[in-house]
Amino acid sequence: MDIIKNNPYRIIGTLVGTSTRDEHTKTKKLKMYIGAQQEVPEDFSFPIIGSLNRNIENVEDAISKLNLNNDRVNASLFWFYNGNAITDEPMFDALKASKEEAKEAIDVWIKLAAAEEVTKRNASAFQNLSTYYLNSAFKKSTISKNNLEKGITLKLKFLDSDFINDFIKLSSDETYKVSKEGLQIYFLTQVYNEIEKVDATLVDWYLECISKINFTAKQNYLNNFVSKPIEVVKNLIEENKIVRKQSPSKAYVLGNSLYTTGSEKIITIQNILGKSNIQFTSISDKLSDEILQCGIVYFKKFRDTDTDPSAKAMDLFKKAKKLAVGSIAIQRCQENTENLQEWIDEKPERDKHNRISADLTALIEIFDRFENNSETIGNARILVNLCKPLLNNIKNILGATDEFYLKLSTRVASQAQSYIIEEVNNAQDNFEYKIAVDRYGTLNKIKTALRAGWEVTNLIGTLDMEYDYKTGRFSQNKNALKNLCNQLDVSTTGYNSSSTSSPARPSYASSPSSRPTSTYSAPRQPESEGIPDWVKVVGVIIFFIIVANMCGSASKNDYGNSTPYDAAIDTSAVIVDTAAAIADTTYDNSIQNAEIIDSTAVSYDETQSNLKLEDIDGVWYGTGQQFDDNSSWNIKLNINSYNNIYEIEYPDLECKGNLILINNEPGNIVFKEKIYTGLNNCVNNLRAELFIINSNKIKINYYYNGSNELNATGYLTK
Repeated sequence: MDIIKNNPYRIIGTLVGTSTRDEHTKTKKLKMYIGAQQEVPEDFSFPIIGSLNRNIENVEDAISKLNLNNDRVNASLFWFYNGNAITDEPMFDALKASKEEAKEAIDVWIKLAAAEEVTKRNASAFQNLSTYYLNSAFKKSTISKNNLEKGITLKLKFLDSDFINDFIKLSSDETYKVSKEGLQIYFLTQVYNEIEKVDATLVDWYLECISKINFTAKQNYLNNFVSKPIEVVKNLIEENKIVRKQSPSKAYVLGNSLYTTGSEKIITIQNILGKSNIQFTSISDKLSDEILQCGIVYFKKFRDTDTDPSAKAMDLFKKAKKLAVGSIAIQRCQENTENLQEWIDEKPERDKHNRISADLTALIEIFDRFENNSETIGNARILVNLCKPLLNNIKNILGATDEFYLKLSTRVASQAQSYIIEEVNNAQDNFEYKIAVDRYGTLNKIKTALRAGWEVTNLIGTLDMEYDYKTGRFSQNKNALKNLCNQLDVSTTGYNSSSTSSPARPSYASSPSSRPTSTYSAPRQPESEGIPDWVKVVGVIIFFIIVANMCGSASKNDYGNSTPYDAAIDTSAVIVDTAAAIADTTYDNSIQNAEIIDSTAVSYDETQSNLKLEDIDGVWYGTGQQFDDNSSWNIKLNINSYNNIYEIEYPDLECKGNLILINNEPGNIVFKEKIYTGLNNCVNNLRAELFIINSNKIKINYYYNGSNELNATGYLTK
């Protein structure tokens, strides 16, 4: 340690406490020996400390450094003194001799200082042993942490004792006054400077070491140093942000490196300030947030590639959570961790649905093609034949019992069966008139419809269906149709399920037309002739047609516990959304005043009405206002409460999503927003609250998930 090796007391070869007269005499003789180039007699320069090159210049310099009381006291902190003649004088003689004898002397001081409590008998042992350890700690370009810690601890105990006053009197006159705190801070400042010169990486360790020792100047000293590691962490975060934005693919490496270097500083800051200190919590949360953001960016970068980012992203999320102290930072880490875990858990299911995406898209296209076409038995046949291969592909991947597959297949069956019912019912429209005009043609038309309907009904029966639908409405309608066929002698045997004839182009129709509400009564014949057979047949036909109509109407739009097409596709959308559940949720503290902005932004009365969700079905357009950056964007909202369709779109941001209904109260409806397109541009999992102003105007407020802080708002018109 330079301040010990080149200590002024060592250069002139004296101990602390040597009288001024003796010092003058010693230095005068010393210069004579040096000038005559003669060997200097043995003194208190102690060869064990290290080599010493004396010359006239450094001797004169040493003398000048001992002129003032302040300089003498400062120099004495890093040298030896005779505080106990009985124990110290033999020790000094040993230090002048061989290393073996010096070691014995040091062992004596170690035993004296082992009592820990500083007394008159051992006070000098604390000072002298500390000086020895401090010097031993510094070896060229390395530092012994063990020796350095021992030296610092012993010295601070000595400087915090009541015997420090006696020590000061030895090295200064009675006019000099200095506090314990002043001496301690000077000592620690010198040690810190020595550490920085040799190995700056040990500065954090040094501060941790200091924080474990109790002494008078501890808090004041540490407060002076805490700003340095805080500034270092801030710089690390800013540098990391720049590189992360430039190279998202390196986000994991950056986040991991930032955690390694930054967490060391954070520990130091915590040790100095304490975990409850606002300076500590602030910088620790900032570091946590940047590491978390690295994980989010890395996940987004590789989410849709062959590289699975989940493990590395989760590693960063967990590291970020370790550093999070504030509730907001902890919550953000928790939410992202849970979302990522959900994404990991759903990977097998997601992989399956990715494999069916092409077939699902083809099914949707078929449904769209049939949307506005006529409801005929021929179209029912075409619909089933087109959809069946696609459904089989989906079944092979998901399994025959998969809920989503069964919903899709049941959707096809339901739509095809409604087409059959529609055409059979249409065949008997204006029955009274038609039978009177053309009895044979009318009956033949009905029989033709029944024959074709029975054939396609059996084709539909080859599809997998949800249990409740198949055993309920499908079976009911099929049995009603079979009874009609039997009454008119239409064969219900010999059906070939592979039939693919397509007499008509694909179509999709509107709701069934009105049907007869009473039994048809034919003109009476003479009683002697009785009632003709055809009249009996017609009566039966009408009865079963009415039954079929009742079943068909229910089947067409509402088939018990089954789910219509729109709901099935909505399920698909949720699956897609789940695949992106860890979307970027960039943390932003700037929304803290959002509620104030929101309350002053509206100049007209917004008294909420008692209108319900179903009262505002339709398509809504408007503009949203973002509070943190004062940006605005267009909104398109589609509400179809009957079919449970709640869709939202942000055209400017190229984002689309579904709204999951959470609460439905008159005047106030709450959704959870699930974005499935444009996740890079829009925050996912926001809470959206609809306030119904009137039947043509609504207000929408956006909140971060789990927060009551308003993020954005908008007004929409129907």
